Amino acid sequence: MSASGKRVHNGKSPQRNKKIQSPPKKRRKTDTEENAIKVILGAYEIYHKYRVIVKEGGIKLILNTMKRHREDGRVQKNGCAALLYIARENADNQKTIAKEGGIKVILDAMDKYQENGDVQENGCGTLVNLACDDDDNKKTIAKEGGINVILDAMKRHKKNEYVQTYGRDALSNLLGV
Repeated sequence: MSASGKRVHNGKSPQRNKKIQSPPKKRRKTDTEENAIKVILGAYEIYHKYRVIVKEGGIKLILNTMKRHREDGRVQKNGCAALLYIARENADNQKTIAKEGGIKVILDAMDKYQENGDVQENGCGTLVNLACDDDDNKKTIAKEGGINVILDAMKRHKKNEYVQTYGRDALSNLLGV
């Protein structure tokens, strides 16, 4: 302080030797939920015989996350991929996905992310599994506009062999060919 009582800057910075830190990055809720879907997907691939994910409400978690984060293509891609594996060769899981509104969620993701080949690939793959030997699911997919969504994916992604293969297989299952 000076004689007049005013503060005087002494020329030294109060943080002279302190490292300026940038604020910590905030994790987006979407990132956390996307990671949760990846963990579920990985766990299902490893432990699919034990059906732990379905038993613990994993299908509902995936579908609710996809609904909450419609604007995030990564969540849609990973959600469809997780559902693809969960529905593979498991009639109970296929019925649960449909009962929880999963067919509409998948078709909505495919409709919103028409240019995203990964969403189309995983969506078509999931529809193949859901339409396999389940007449109720076939009717729901058709009623919700699934045939047109699949055809559109195949038209837009002519060079993506997986979209073409899964799309063809889904249509074959739906049409009973």
